[in-house]
Amino acid sequence: MIEIPILILLTMVSTILIYYFIALYKMIKHNRKNKKKQKEMKRHLELVRLSSDDKQTLGELYVVEDNKILFTAKSLELPYRDNGKKISCIPEGEYKVVKRKTKDSKYIYEHLHILDVPDRDYILIHAGNYYYHILGCILIGDQFKDINGDGLDDVLNSLNTLKTLLTYIPKEGIDLKIRYRE
Repeated sequence: MIEIPILILLTMVSTILIYYFIALYKMIKHNRKNKKKQKEMKRHLELVRLSSDDKQTLGELYVVEDNKILFTAKSLELPYRDNGKKISCIPEGEYKVVKRKTKDSKYIYEHLHILDVPDRDYILIHAGNYYYHILGCILIGDQFKDINGDGLDDVLNSLNTLKTLLTYIPKEGIDLKIRYRE
């Protein structure tokens, strides 16, 4: 039997361990990148508020997946008034949204419910045309136009736009990010 000096044996073991830890580090780094990429690819909603005055806030709602816009709608909300109930749009932030249909609501058609809004209840995305149809919720349509002659933009084709949006919402719900245009 050939004897290997202990120093050479230790060098070989050290080298093997170094290669093992390098491979482990690369695998962990790769997994983190994949998780980040999966998170980016997840379907979500983005509401970008474009303009606001003392009566209303206009924006655009996007369904986004894989950094691609799958669907766009115009949005109509109340202006921000310190998150006051029934007088304000909700704060910027991230929320969970689920489909909702109930006989206990005046909205007997399917619509969306925004969950866990601080100090607020039953914030919905529902059909409507005018700012006075809103008590803190979000209306959507396919375009802006002053349809009642009051000098303010309204949203058009709201119910059809909502029905189309609902086709993009998974059964388990979807995340919503709300922000103002930069």
